[in-house]
Amino acid sequence: MMTVQSAQKIATTEDRKALLAQLGVPDGQATVERRKADDGDHLVVRLSPEARPAARPQRFRGHDVRYEPLRPAVAW
Repeated sequence: MMTVQSAQKIATTEDRKALLAQLGVPDGQATVERRKADDGDHLVVRLSPEARPAARPQRFRGHDVRYEPLRPAVAW
């Protein structure tokens, strides 16, 4: 019997690294993280304002891809 956890697709570190490589932006201009959802993991790409990715896929290796602006670090 398949459980809910095993039925969901989990994004691996390799998935995140491959998506970051496909974006083709310089180091530090984008991050890719995993966000859990009921229907499986989503990949969240955070882009700095000057980033110009070569491609913006909506799905990657079976995961939905979301895009958000990269928030600057805040010094306390």
